[in-house]
Amino acid sequence: MEISENIPKWYALYTKSRTEKKVAERLDKIGVEYYLPLKKTLKQWSDRKKYVFVPIINSYIFVKVKKEQLYDLIAVEGITRYISFSGRPVEVRQQEIDVLKLFLESGTEVEFLDGEPKKGKLVKFTSGIFKDYKGKILKVNRKNQLVVEIESLGKSLIVNIELENIILA
Repeated sequence: MEISENIPKWYALYTKSRTEKKVAERLDKIGVEYYLPLKKTLKQWSDRKKYVFVPIINSYIFVKVKKEQLYDLIAVEGITRYISFSGRPVEVRQQEIDVLKLFLESGTEVEFLDGEPKKGKLVKFTSGIFKDYKGKILKVNRKNQLVVEIESLGKSLIVNIELENIILA
């Protein structure tokens, strides 16, 4: 066993639909460090409106565990599998978790798209909360709306940012 496998790392787990918060409670009860990125959104019902916190990535929750602990977490009710490529669990870099936290703390509008990006230009943010973060621009929507790849998640992040705050990396 490699020494690096004894160090807790971030991994993404896939949950049953709409069970992310329940899974977070269960992980908390068994003492597992987790991160469930939530955003506040206004929901409309037939008789009322209410602000609720919803996951920004449906059916995903992140855990920081040793690799061998990851396999045991599949037994937690609501977790269906860990995210993998070629049968191996995908490690999520601490930098990517930190960027997710910064996006949410800043109040920046965030929306995730499914799928793995195939092309784009590498850019580096030159100012603001994203300063020195590198990503891949997939396209520019409307004014100042960039689609940026977060590599290890196989997801894309839509960010509203001034174009002058990025440079080609």
